Amino acid sequence: MVVARDQIGQALPRVLSRALLGSRAWPRLMRRLRGRGWQYARTCIGLALGGGLLWLGLRNLSWRDFSRVLARVRWPWLILSWMTIPVGTCVKALRWRFLLRDANSHARWPRLIAFLTVGQLVDAVVFSNLGELTRAYLVSKASDRTLPLALGTIVAEKVLEGTALLSVTLVLALNLVLPDWLGTASLIFAALFALLLAGLILVTLGRERLLRWCSRLPGKLYTLAATGLEGLSALRRPRTLFAAAASTLLVWLLGLVTNYCLFMALGLPPSVLGALLLLVVHYLAVLIPGVPAQVGLFHYVTILALGTLEVGRELSMPYAIVLHALIYGTMIALGATSACWLSLRLRTLTRTVRARSSEAQQTE
Repeated sequence: MVVARDQIGQALPRVLSRALLGSRAWPRLMRRLRGRGWQYARTCIGLALGGGLLWLGLRNLSWRDFSRVLARVRWPWLILSWMTIPVGTCVKALRWRFLLRDANSHARWPRLIAFLTVGQLVDAVVFSNLGELTRAYLVSKASDRTLPLALGTIVAEKVLEGTALLSVTLVLALNLVLPDWLGTASLIFAALFALLLAGLILVTLGRERLLRWCSRLPGKLYTLAATGLEGLSALRRPRTLFAAAASTLLVWLLGLVTNYCLFMALGLPPSVLGALLLLVVHYLAVLIPGVPAQVGLFHYVTILALGTLEVGRELSMPYAIVLHALIYGTMIALGATSACWLSLRLRTLTRTVRARSSEAQQTE
């Protein structure tokens, strides 16, 4: 009797749920709950990590020295530092236009700026890593190109960014004694990037052979593979490669100017190598997922980087707070303005992008 009662107790919720929801709706509901649960858990973990790192950065900090640094701000240098941030965003959109134009996409530069800033807004505010997928979805929706092709151009962007990052890291290693944590992170990134670059070279050089192999696939899969390869092949053409590489160099130079001008604005010792070091650590920090708007993580790695230049926390923490406010404040403002201009709702947009991503995974 006890065993039968236990079996009935275990089976009753399942029977009721199927009676209320139907046999097909119940598994779908459970998948949604598991997906939302993981999203909430990841957000909570990211908030806890960011809050803990922010507390470590602010712990035992002399607030008198902190306020003294902020009170002595040189406004012309601060304004110049801020102005380079939206200019850098425009140059990134221009680089993307070079790659898309080579793939026969006729998206205009202002709209690409809007798509790029909306993607940055999604990454910063929605606490998800859907920014790149979002801008790829927007450009595929606005033009006659497909989502895999747009994603292929973004992968080409990342190859250029990774090459610039490794080049700057090499320059720093030849001129500074890098901390162990940065050396380890750079080696891990270099190894992963080498694998990505090798795969990209194989895909680019053997494109025709891969297309012949993909022709054996079903029609939809073949279309996805062909359009993705078309986006990646933009770097095969010297003219496109030169334009995209020059744009990447300009993006990094603007980032250097941003950091250097903020040194001057807050009265820190100006250093070109220090500005480059901050570019590297901030780029690597962005690769750590789940920290909303990089709060805490951005500040902590800034303190660690400036600490290698013997800059105390009473100077490095105000620098980190101001730089974070400039970058992410501009990013959120531009993204919100672009979302209004495009008549987009972020919640609906992210749901659509997640659905498209799930469809692509199921197709594969």
